[in-house]
Amino acid sequence: MFLEEQERQFSAGHLEKFNFIRDFARNDIGDYPVFYFLRKYPMIVMAPEWAEYPTLILKEDQQMKYLINDDNFFEFEFLGHVFSIPVNKDWENMFGLYVIQTKKLKEKLFNQMIIVENFYDIDFTLRILND
Repeated sequence: MFLEEQERQFSAGHLEKFNFIRDFARNDIGDYPVFYFLRKYPMIVMAPEWAEYPTLILKEDQQMKYLINDDNFFEFEFLGHVFSIPVNKDWENMFGLYVIQTKKLKEKLFNQMIIVENFYDIDFTLRILND
């Protein structure tokens, strides 16, 4: 889905920098981590059209300066939820630096980053509103 959206939105799904994702999908290479950022506050900023036409937001804009997209990790937003995926086979070597950078950008809005292991790890039902 990520590569399809890259292609649809930016004609970029075929770029060489995404070869790791393609290789993983085609060759079933171990576990592919998807990181999810837990929000600090019970609020999810959404535009009305996002609910009507859910879209992966793959490009940072003025309001989303907290997204990192570099040679190792790609962060995106979906329905107000922020995710990160590695885009380089050597991502583990850069993980420590990435965590420092992403924490600094997100410290005002997010508590922590977790690895998604189950679908219910993602707060789609807005459990945060009950806290």
